[in-house]
Amino acid sequence: MRRDRGREVMQTNNKLLAHRGNVSNLRQVEGTSLISVLNRRKNNHSGVAGVSFDTRSKHWVARLMVRGTLVLNHSFVRFDDAVEAREKAVDQYLGPLLAREEKRVNA
Repeated sequence: MRRDRGREVMQTNNKLLAHRGNVSNLRQVEGTSLISVLNRRKNNHSGVAGVSFDTRSKHWVARLMVRGTLVLNHSFVRFDDAVEAREKAVDQYLGPLLAREEKRVNA
């Protein structure tokens, strides 16, 4: 059912159709999609991309996936610690890519 609904939206949504096939919207740098790593999803409740609350363990979880590899998957008692770990991982793994993308956009 979900697949059918997605297929219907792909064929009828005018905004989506206007941008379909435009790879510049993906903001990929060296095979890494910066959009999917940095943007917060609609269903994110923590307010920070890559940080969520695990109700089972009652801990905050920070995650970061780069080129299909999970480079950060750690749980924290405090929300601030999870946010800090996520930011450090983004700087460590994506810092040079973000700098290159910023130069490209501003050039």
